[in-house]
Amino acid sequence: MKKTGLLLLCAAVTAMMIRCNSGGGGDNNTTTDAKPIATMPFPTVNIPGFSFPTDSNRINKWIDSNMADSIYLHGWGIWAGLTTKTGEKIGMEESYIYETWYSPKELKDSLKKENLTQTRKARTALHVPVQLEHAAHAEMKMRAAALNMMQKAAGDNSKKCNEPKYNTGVYKLIVTVAYNPQAAQHILSNKLYDSSVLAGFATKGNANIPEFPNNSIVIKPTYELIPKEAFASGFFPLRIWEGPDYCDSGFVDSQWKSVVYIDVNNKSQGDGSADNTNLNKRMPQNSYNLNSMIYYTVTGADTANIKGSRIGDIVVLVGMHVTTKEIKRWTWQTYWWSPETKKPPVPSSEAIASKRPSQITGAPAHYAMAIGYTFTMPNQPLTGGNKNGTPVIAFNPYLESGFGVNVFYEPGRVIEKGGKLILNRVGCQTGCMSCHALATFDKSQPVNPALQLQPSNYIPDTYIDMVTDSNFTNRLQLDFLWSIQSNLISK
Repeated sequence: MKKTGLLLLCAAVTAMMIRCNSGGGGDNNTTTDAKPIATMPFPTVNIPGFSFPTDSNRINKWIDSNMADSIYLHGWGIWAGLTTKTGEKIGMEESYIYETWYSPKELKDSLKKENLTQTRKARTALHVPVQLEHAAHAEMKMRAAALNMMQKAAGDNSKKCNEPKYNTGVYKLIVTVAYNPQAAQHILSNKLYDSSVLAGFATKGNANIPEFPNNSIVIKPTYELIPKEAFASGFFPLRIWEGPDYCDSGFVDSQWKSVVYIDVNNKSQGDGSADNTNLNKRMPQNSYNLNSMIYYTVTGADTANIKGSRIGDIVVLVGMHVTTKEIKRWTWQTYWWSPETKKPPVPSSEAIASKRPSQITGAPAHYAMAIGYTFTMPNQPLTGGNKNGTPVIAFNPYLESGFGVNVFYEPGRVIEKGGKLILNRVGCQTGCMSCHALATFDKSQPVNPALQLQPSNYIPDTYIDMVTDSNFTNRLQLDFLWSIQSNLISK
């Protein structure tokens, strides 16, 4: 009897081990008995000179007076708040404030219940970036005309791409959108995901949806899914951004020339260097610890939220778009992981990095920032401005650099001092504000049932008149948020 009992016990333990280590959907990190994640507000950030929300008059003074240092500090303060740890675990790792915020799915569920609720017990679902779907959808209607117009307008600015494409260090890009409690409540209270409500606003002759409150924050965390096979040796290669190429077809990550090596055992100390040989030459100076990145390990609960993921894979934060409604046209800052923390490449800069406060430490300190609080400099008014000035370029390498000329309905025009015309044509010449200014809803256009969005105009950096621009004719402006158009439902 003792021998039989022992054999049965061994068999049970063996079966449990096989189940827990399989690539299937269940593991011992389930969330069946876990409580729903507690949504946390943007925290108090103890950085001298920073506050949130900051009065719009103060921020507008920074913009009008070109007080770049104040703008940089503000962007870093926002990053510090988003990446404050909560003290609570989600899955296997401690979570950050931004991970507790409301996803579009939760807002849709709340809209049906007419009550803002947070029910998920795991990190939010991740998917292919919708802006890539926007671009593809627009191309179906406008590609031929746009390409022809671009080629005629660009003249000598046209550039063919000769860069090879690489497989090493390139992974599946996945994102989500999240809203802080104030922005989420505004969407729910005004039913802004309901296409019939938006149609009603338009029918009444409204030019805009109800404006978001000034303490609203909307973010777009951007991740890469690292399969466990990639780090079987203890390291995985990661292709990194080292600056733009302005070729016609865009500059995607598979064309970036350099890689670094991420040490999942956290025993490395890279010095800002990268391997640009593409010969897998891992060296101490180009190897960096996994804990220099914001990341989490995929559990059984996560596999349902990330298509193609398996238990034990790693999800690393490679970038994040962030916008706040502190000013009429929102503030815009974007972040991405970089091995070079003091001299990050364009569209960031050594000047931006130098204003990163010492209070930002650990993994968040390894992210570069680009920032744009206006269309062009000098600043132009909400309406009645012109295209004279200098472009304000702010894009995320992981999200916009791959956009070629065929994504945009026309070039972004800026006229420099002396009358020189600049034609911004590709993703590496975009500004967050210009692109998001064109977020609109057309009640006469059907919502694509597969993509849940309408044909959309994207444009590289340029001044947009927020009253008279032709893109707003017979369209409802969505207060700069494409994520509303991308998540429309019919109740």
